[in-house]
Amino acid sequence: MKTPVMPQTTHVTTRLISSLFRNTTHPMLQQHDDASQHSGSPMQLNTLLVCQPELATQLTDAALQCRDHRLVLMATIASTTEAPSVIRELNPDVVILDPSLDNGRLLLQWKELFGAFPILVCASSDEHYGVEAFEAGAVHYLRTSALPEALASALGRAAVRAVRYDRGNGNGSSAREWQAPFKCNVIALPHATGIEIRSREEVVSAHGEGNYTRIVLQDDPPMLMSKPIGEFEEALTDAGLVRVHRSHMVNVDHIRRVRRGKSPVVQLSNGAEIDVSETYREMLFRYLQIHSGRRHDRD
Repeated sequence: MKTPVMPQTTHVTTRLISSLFRNTTHPMLQQHDDASQHSGSPMQLNTLLVCQPELATQLTDAALQCRDHRLVLMATIASTTEAPSVIRELNPDVVILDPSLDNGRLLLQWKELFGAFPILVCASSDEHYGVEAFEAGAVHYLRTSALPEALASALGRAAVRAVRYDRGNGNGSSAREWQAPFKCNVIALPHATGIEIRSREEVVSAHGEGNYTRIVLQDDPPMLMSKPIGEFEEALTDAGLVRVHRSHMVNVDHIRRVRRGKSPVVQLSNGAEIDVSETYREMLFRYLQIHSGRRHDRD
């Protein structure tokens, strides 16, 4: 009786991984393309390792041989249970994850938890998570037998993605935009005579009036800004305001009541009432954790 011949699954998996991560037409996997051209000096990539200490040592040694990009090791953890909270706390540019730590569970949740940032790189001696890594948006799947060349390629792809997402500043410092070491609870409002600095809680609402924007404050008189509301939208959104109408944004902390109806109306802390347009209704209700009850509105 002949001994059955086992299929060469390892070689098939290796070829599949190589094919997936060489596919530069994938929207999230552009070829390295010498990302250092965006910078006269190596780009710094703040990196968190989620793997066993032995692999962490291999990656650290390999990183020392990378010339084009500088890996700054923020921390190493060997628990995927702790990983999400550590990632949110440290805010790294790159996470190098060994999916075999938890049989790929964190990898399957990656897109839902983090989206496209931080940049994901997978590294493992187990090559059976290649498809899952690709679907999670990983820029590379490092086979530990191919270090350090594979790590250099992975950091190159990570740098390209960082530049694509406007995280780089082109002078060799961190790929992520500068962030304050504390949460600054103010909003800067450019005014004709200077810049008004207000706490976010002070801003009740904002109203577009042609090429001007009227900012309504909690205690002081309204301010008329000489720019349309669209140019303030990003800053106002960061301050906790949401659009309820093409021309109106309101601070969710100042909403006191929502009157249902065909066209809902929000009542603010200063007594003002503002119509909510159909376009922004669902989004506002999500912010306020209100079930829309659209069927009942017709009754």
